[in-house]
Formats: sequence, structure tokens, C-alpha cells
Amino acid sequence: TERHLMIRCFFRFLSPAHVGMAPTRTMGMTIWVLLVGVALSCLFGGVDGKKKHSKGEHKRLAKCAACVAVAQEMGETMVKEWKDHEGQTILIEKRKKKQKVPYVDSELAVHEVLEKVCEEHHYNNYNLTGVGGVVRFVKGDRDVGSKEHKKKLQGMCQHLIADHEKEVVDFLYSQRTAPEHMMEKAPSGMCVEVAGLCTEAEALSAASPPP
Repeated sequence: TERHLMIRCFFRFLSPAHVGMAPTRTMGMTIWVLLVGVALSCLFGGVDGKKKHSKGEHKRLAKCAACVAVAQEMGETMVKEWKDHEGQTILIEKRKKKQKVPYVDSELAVHEVLEKVCEEHHYNNYNLTGVGGVVRFVKGDRDVGSKEHKKKLQGMCQHLIADHEKEVVDFLYSQRTAPEHMMEKAPSGMCVEVAGLCTEAEALSAASPPP
């Protein structure tokens, strides 16, 4: 496992074989401290470099993470809309005849959600983190998010609707028969298939809670 590899890396740097001599009393303290520092860097920084992203890569992953957070917010708001209006009916015109249909089976419910899901209060509690080398937006219980992150998420929400409204509507509407799977499917459906901002693995990682 990664933990085992990091531990091996730690002891490799501290071993006599690595330093070329046994750590005797005559070894300079400066050299020993330096070796310990390198070993700790290896232990906590990882052994494969995956936790460090270039500036351009971090920006791309942050966009993916923003999309995933917005997709989850849309999914959560959509499921709440269906639950709050369960059993209600609306009149629609079909083939020049007015018919009563369940509200949850209408696209009107989806459009109602898209009208409000980009509002500022939906994104008050998000912060961008890189825990475990994964760039993700994490939603907290309180209003602790930064204005910058709130602005990014609002912008992503508006971008998804402006550039992919039909596809977003189609996706959300398609989930009405199994809303219990919405939160599982929304990140991939929105950010991989619709917007193309993530790979499947990146969407899954950004959607998973931090360790």
C-alpha cells in the first residue's frame, strides 16, 4: 500500500546503507538532521509525486472539482424539489388538449430547479482542498467558504446552464425514476458526459469525501 511504501522510503533514507556509514557519535549533527529532514519529506510528501500538480494541471482539476460540486448541488436540489412536491399535479397541453400530470414527471420541475440553483446561498459553505492529493470542493456545515470559491462555483453553475442547458435538463429529468441514485450519477453525468471537464476517475475522486 501507499503507507507501506512511504514507511519503506523513510527507513531507506535513515539506513546505514543509504548514508554509506553507520550513524556513529562522530557523525556531524548537521548531516544527520539533513537526512532526517529528507526522510520526513519522503514520508509525508509521498513517494510517487502524485500529490503535486503543476499550476496548469491544478487549474484544470479545480474546474473539474467545481463542476462536480455544482452537479451535486443540482442533484440535491432536484431531489428535494421532487420530494417537496410529491403527489402534486399540473396541467400541461398535449396535442391541443390539457392534461393533468404529476409535477415530478414534468420538465417544469427541472426548469424550476435551474432557475434557483445558481443562487449565492447554495455555495456559501464550500472550500477548495487538496487533501490526499485530490483537488475537491468540500461542503461544510456552516458558512465558512471564501468569496473566491463561492464566485467560482456560481460561475460554473451559470456556465453549465448557459452552454449545456438542454443536456443538463435531459440528465436531471432522466433521474426522476430513481432519485436515490442521483448523487452517485450526477458528477459523471454532468461533468464527464455533458461538460467534458473531468475524466471518470477525476469526477469520482472529486465527488468522494476527503479521508
